[in-house]
Order: sequence, then C-alpha cells, then structure tokens
Amino acid sequence: MSILHADGQPSVAAINSALAALKRALELAVRYGHLPSNPALGVRPIPRPA
Repeated sequence: MSILHADGQPSVAAINSALAALKRALELAVRYGHLPSNPALGVRPIPRPA
C-alpha cells in the first residue's frame, strides 16, 4: 500500500490513518485537561473505494 497515489495525492488509507492518530492525540489532550472536548469526534473516516 502506497501513501501517495501516482498523482502525488495521499491515499485514502493514509488519510484515515492520520485522522485516527489525530483523534487519539486529541483524546489524550482532553484526558489530561489540555482541551475541554475533542473537536475531531464528529469527523468520519473516508470510505474505502470498492
């Protein structure tokens, strides 16, 4: 699996992986009192192409 497509755009898997990492980091920031809530909670991953 490549991170970038031939045209230089990130793959769906790469975007979804980055989103998961961001959500986790923000979740920890909430847990440790750095943020009042996780602003990424409502963001859904991009559906994988069939």
